[in-house]
Amino acid sequence: MIDNIKIVKAVQILDCKNTNSIPLQVLCEENEIYIIKTMFKKHPPFEDLINEILCNYFFQCWDIPVPEQALVIFDDILIEQYLHDNNSINKKYVDFKFENHYFYGSKFLPYSTEVDLYNIKLKDKHDYNKYQNPIDLIKIGVFDKWIANMDRRIDNPNILIDNTGVKFRFIPIDNTQSFGNQSDYKNLKLPIMDTVNNKSILNAPITKSISKFANSKKYSNLANEITNNIEKSIDLISLIFQNIPSEFGLSKEGKDKIKVILSNQTRNEVISRFYLNYSK
Repeated sequence: MIDNIKIVKAVQILDCKNTNSIPLQVLCEENEIYIIKTMFKKHPPFEDLINEILCNYFFQCWDIPVPEQALVIFDDILIEQYLHDNNSINKKYVDFKFENHYFYGSKFLPYSTEVDLYNIKLKDKHDYNKYQNPIDLIKIGVFDKWIANMDRRIDNPNILIDNTGVKFRFIPIDNTQSFGNQSDYKNLKLPIMDTVNNKSILNAPITKSISKFANSKKYSNLANEITNNIEKSIDLISLIFQNIPSEFGLSKEGKDKIKVILSNQTRNEVISRFYLNYSK
């Protein structure tokens, strides 16, 4: 089963990040902190929110850790309060109206940093064992092929390394450009989704080194695990769809096409073994 997505209200802006999407770190009710990404348009593109919600749930089906997600409600007065306390904020926020919109929130992970796939490589089994489940990085690469996430690349991994526990964990974030960045769900086209991505994280040195040090039986059985993960995702997809607010406009035809595309057995058989193309 899956948990219903939470709807929370922001009560204070803690920080305004200066990365591309200019996300806000906000304090919400019950003292929870979320990172919310904003879309500076009169009518935010709901496919960004839909893709984030879907992928977060699908990653859970794949047993890959992800930040807790929520839909965040925001009052414009919080911008005024932040300006009063900090004297400045990114100019895009000055005249932006937040009210009457949901924003996608990822729970803030204080002990995490974004992975640098260019400069990390496992040297030996000792390095491999520093990670809770290093094969998750391979699974994320295969997941990206399945969902056609065009934005996760070696030079833009959108993966956090979390060190909350004894061992490091890979945690994927930012899935807005899924489905080959197509916005018309009822007319999704597989050729667009299956465009070759030479910058896939499966090509990264660390991913290749993980395949080198992984248990050979576990590595070879990964295809069966991925097949089961996909089947679980499809089994739960109707429940997942129920967590997308009706005002996001995801039609029945759109839901049906998403399910048909992601259930394509021929495609999924290829994708489940896709990682073997990047073997040791």
